[in-house]
Parts: sequence; C-alpha cells; structure tokens
Amino acid sequence: MHEWKLVFCFSILTLRAPSSPSFSHASSTGTQSYFPPHGCSCSGKSGPTSKSLRFRGHDSHLPQVQPCDYRDGDPWPFCIVEGECSFKAQTSVPNVFYTPCMQQVIDMQPICEVPKDCAVCADKTKDGIRQILSRDYLLVSVEECKSACLNLRNAKQGNCKYAAFYDGGCSLFHSCSERSSNSISTVYKRTQTMYSHIENNVADPTPVGFAMESDSDLDDCRCKSSWVNPFRKCKGKPCPETDCNKDNWCEVFNPPCKTMYKHDTFQWTTCTETTPVATSSRCRCKATWDLPQVGPNCKHQIGCSFRPECGASQDHGLCAFDEDSCDVKMPMIPCNQDTPQVHRQLPECQCKENWEWASLDPNCINQQGCASSDCWYGAWCLVKNAPCKGYYGSDTKKAWAFCPSGCEEVTAVGPDIRRRYDRHDRTLIIVTYHWPKTKILNGRIELEHLGPMEMVLFDTDGEDSNFSLNLQASKLHNRAVFNASVPMINCQRKQYCSELYVVNIRSTSGFQVVFLRFITPQKVEKFTDKVTRYKISVTVSQCEDNRHMPTFDPDKCPLAQIPFLEPFDPSRLTTSTTSRHRRMVTTTRSPSAGSENGLFPFRLPQDWEYSWQFAMIGFLSFIIFVLFFSIHNLDICCDSLARTMFSTEETGMTETLIDNHESNEEIIGEIVAGMQEDKTEQGEPSFHPIALDEPVTAYDDVHWV
Repeated sequence: MHEWKLVFCFSILTLRAPSSPSFSHASSTGTQSYFPPHGCSCSGKSGPTSKSLRFRGHDSHLPQVQPCDYRDGDPWPFCIVEGECSFKAQTSVPNVFYTPCMQQVIDMQPICEVPKDCAVCADKTKDGIRQILSRDYLLVSVEECKSACLNLRNAKQGNCKYAAFYDGGCSLFHSCSERSSNSISTVYKRTQTMYSHIENNVADPTPVGFAMESDSDLDDCRCKSSWVNPFRKCKGKPCPETDCNKDNWCEVFNPPCKTMYKHDTFQWTTCTETTPVATSSRCRCKATWDLPQVGPNCKHQIGCSFRPECGASQDHGLCAFDEDSCDVKMPMIPCNQDTPQVHRQLPECQCKENWEWASLDPNCINQQGCASSDCWYGAWCLVKNAPCKGYYGSDTKKAWAFCPSGCEEVTAVGPDIRRRYDRHDRTLIIVTYHWPKTKILNGRIELEHLGPMEMVLFDTDGEDSNFSLNLQASKLHNRAVFNASVPMINCQRKQYCSELYVVNIRSTSGFQVVFLRFITPQKVEKFTDKVTRYKISVTVSQCEDNRHMPTFDPDKCPLAQIPFLEPFDPSRLTTSTTSRHRRMVTTTRSPSAGSENGLFPFRLPQDWEYSWQFAMIGFLSFIIFVLFFSIHNLDICCDSLARTMFSTEETGMTETLIDNHESNEEIIGEIVAGMQEDKTEQGEPSFHPIALDEPVTAYDDVHWV
C-alpha cells in the first residue's frame, strides 16, 4: 500500500508539470499525447532535419520519445514526415514536409451517475476472480480518485480501468463485469479518444515560419540563375546551385513574391520548367514599350531606344526593362545595341496603304502596299504594326518587311549533305537546298551553334546573289565575323558562336540552289548530327515560276572561296606532290547522284589570279631591260649609219669622217686645195659649192678665200 502511494504521489507531481497546451477535449485530470496520423511515418526529433527546424532545447515541449512536437507560438503539434502520408505540407526547408499530429486523450468518463442505479463494481466475481485493485480512504475528491486510476500501472493485475468514489473512499478496478448492490456511486471508466486539430477548433495548424506567401498583390516568383544552397554541404561549404529542375526549388530573385518560403534569412520557392529565371548579371529590354511619364512622345519604342523623346541620345540609349530579368528601382535602364531584348510572339506584318521612302531610293515614292519593282528591288513595304513577325529596323516609323508572295508554301528540296576531309583531318560539309521549277529572288538562311574556329561559306547558283547579315543578328555578341565579299561567317578562336544568325539573300535574276559549306577544324564522323546541331532553316520571301529544273555543281564556288575550299579538293590525292593544286573549271554537266566529286579533268591553278600578275611584272621588266640595252648601244647604230652615208666610190673608202680622224683631214685638205686651184685658174668660184649642214669647228686653220 505504501509503495502504491509513493508512485501515486510522483504521478501527481508529474501531471502538475507543464506539458502541452490545454485543448477542449482534455480534462484537468486526463492525459494527452500526440501521434502521427494513421498511415504516416514521422522522423524523431533528434535528426538533422528536426534540428534545423529547432526541435531541441527550450523550444521542445513534448517528451523526446515522441516524434510529434510543437514550439513556442505553434498553434498545433506536428511531425516531420518520412515517405508517403495522406496529408503533408511544405516546411521552411525545401523538400521537407510536415503533417499535423493527432491528439490522443486518455480520461475517466462516467458510465453511470447517481441518483441512477449505479452499483459499484464488485470486489470479486461470482467465480472468485478479483476485480478490485485498491481502495483508498485518504483521497478526499472525485478528481483525485480519477487521477489515481489514470496513473496506476499494475503489471501483475493489470491497469486501472474503472474508479468509484463513495463513502469517502476511492476504489480502483481493473474490470467491472459484475457489480455489488451494497454500494451506489458514480462509476468512471478509463477511455482513449483521438482528436484532430479541427476538432480542437484550430483552423490553421501551420507551424510558425512554415507559411507560404500567398498575398494576391505580390508578383510571381522568379528564380535566380545561380545561388548557394544552405541546406547542403560540399567539402564543408554550402553547395553552389544553378539548376531549378534538379530539386524543383530555387532561391527567389524578387522577394517577397507569391509561393515564397523563408528559412531564417534564406528565401526560396518551388519551381518548374516554366518558372522564369532572372539573369541578374544583365537586364533585358522589353520588345516594345511606352513610357509617357518620361516624355509625352516616348511611345511605341522598340528594344533599346536612342530617341531624344525618351531622354536618350545616339551615344546613350534607354529602354524599359523586363521585370523577369532584373529588379531595379527605376522606370528605365541604360542600354546599347548589345543589350539583350525580350522576344515575344509577334503578329503578322501589315503593309501601309500609302507610303514613300525617297531618301532610300528616289523611285520609292507614291507607293501603295507592296513596293513596285523599281523601288529598291521591290517586294517589300513599310509596315504599320511594328514590331511584327519578320520586321526590320529599330524605328517604328521606318520598320519594313518583305511582302507576302505565296512563296511561304514553296518548300526547298533537301538538304543534300556531303563531306570531305583534307590532309589535316579538317572536315568540309556541303549542305545543299534547291527549289525545282521555282526561281528565288529573296530569301534568308538561319543557323546557330557554330563551334570555335568553324566557318560557313554561302553561295547560290545565281549570277548576282547578294548576302547580308540581318540587323538583329549584327547586334549579337561579336564572336563571329561576317564577310560579305566571300561571303562567310567565321567563328573566332576559342569561342562558341551559339547565337542565331540570319543571312538575307537578294538576287535580281534569281537562283534555284543554295550552298552552305561548313568547315570544321577537326574531323567529323557523324556529320549528319553535326548539321542537325546547326539548326539550319532556309525560307523564301519572293519567288517566281521557272520551268527549268536546276542544275547544280557542289564544286562550283566564287573565286574568293577557293583558298578555303581548295584543300578539300579530292583531285589533290591523285596529283604529284610537285604540281600545284588546281581548281575545277565549271561545266554544265551535273554530278551523278551520290557523287563525291563530279569533277571536270581540266583545272586551273588555285592562285592563278596572282600568277598572271607576276607574269605581267616579268614581261614589263624584260621590255625595260631591252630599252636600256638599246640606249647603251645607240652610238654603234649612229656610226654605222654615218659610215654608209659618207663612203666614196673613187677611193673605195668605207671609213666615215667621224670614225677615222686622219682620213677626214686628208679628204678635207684635198677638197680645199682643189677649190683654191679652181679660183686661181679661172678666177671664179665654183658653181657647185659644198654646203655642210654643220660648221666644222675642229679645223681652225681653214679659211675661205
């Protein structure tokens, strides 16, 4: 008896200690505890997740043996769920869930009350089986009697299940199958009942700090492009994260926002593939925007604006930014031609009914709808609903687009793909598109994902095809160089040119075949997969019917492309090492299907355009040499001529007066003497004097008489 009293007193002291909040279903004498709902498994409070949720120390209120607990301020006890559960909700830690616990109340409920016929349980049954556990006359109240039954544990006889207080005493029973009519009193039975938070008038059991932001006035959450995960360690430090889809959560870029959770100072949200990701390193301009608060005429702007109406200039652009890419406290951001722009679904372009653009072309006046053929090649127009699908230009007043011509239904045949290698294992991939019985006047080529040091050369079978880089593509990162004279796009060394490049094609006479020649610095075995990666698209914007089928030769190319393509010429494998590589002379014969060469046997040197220049220089050098040689020997020619002129028949002399000085003196002396004799004898001068073209000054002693 004394042992039972000691245990009973200790139980009374335990009950008086604070344990859990007082809910409506628990009486002052009853006991209550909390357990996970049926079918749910919860982790203990000593685990790492529970510690991160502060299930320890002074924050813990329930016994440590129970998985359920509550903290100061929590409306209802909860537990951390492991595995599946009929109901679970997100905690402040990503992918960690909780569930509200069920309340178990053990109490003494009356099964009969005085003045009704409430006979007290018999001490023994008729068969002599003992029902009574104890009887104590020291307990002075019914509440103490009920508490004594709740706290009595008897391993041999069983736990107390019934209690009766009468005649100033408290009797405790483990069963009550038979009763005694000698005593009448209220009999209490031990009961065990489960209650949920709803039955305890707790409408929202969400623990403190677990609530998700749900204010309808907040913006949708946007993910950061990269963040540090405070819930996971990598080599002792928080792990860096960049992929939302890895664990279906990310750090919030624009707090506070809808669907946001907060753990201490870390703010995060659940996410999917459609959740917008903010690029905090660089803001993007809106595709179209109006900011009348900046200026009354700052309307209908496209991307980065340089209009003074919006406070911008030619050197300093401004634009309305996209909220999904940055979060700044100003209506506009500085921008330039390289600032990325948000692309959205654009409507089809509509031509203006009446327009002109004389500064572009004097013939572009009084235009109606689509431009006439003499207005800058024709088949285009100024649009009235810019920005629209396929428009060009940054000024809405001068935005233009190609006119719809029915060519949208013209589909190219192809691609026909061929490859070649050079001796350095570089790869030439020739991609060909052609249009049977259709002549193309205007079109465009789209491609992307050029690798480092890769290039693509463009060509058609037309005679006057012009290639130009689209305006939007020219504003992309300067990782690739577009050379219109070749024409080609060359990706720079050690850089990936992943941007979309759009190349326009114009031709007055038209073309039916387009060649794209890709050159890679390494050997490519799966060349079809490589072409698929380029995402090539060829579209037509202006065309006309043509009854002739196209004949194309993949080896025919512009002269400017020969230095790039010559190393891949198959004929170099059969020529000698001393011979120069030669380029094929074009022929009208088309190569056979599946042919790798389709070559004509006669070839010109690769650099023949330079060879003829050297030949011309050599020829001119030879002419100059001959002229100098001739001038040097001019005296010999003159002597020979003089010798012929002054020769005499009488003496048979062949020497000239100029060559033989002595002979000249004798001849002149004889002539003078003869003239003197004639004057002496006749006294008259000769009727045939000798007249010299030039006076002879070499002989001062000669005097005429």
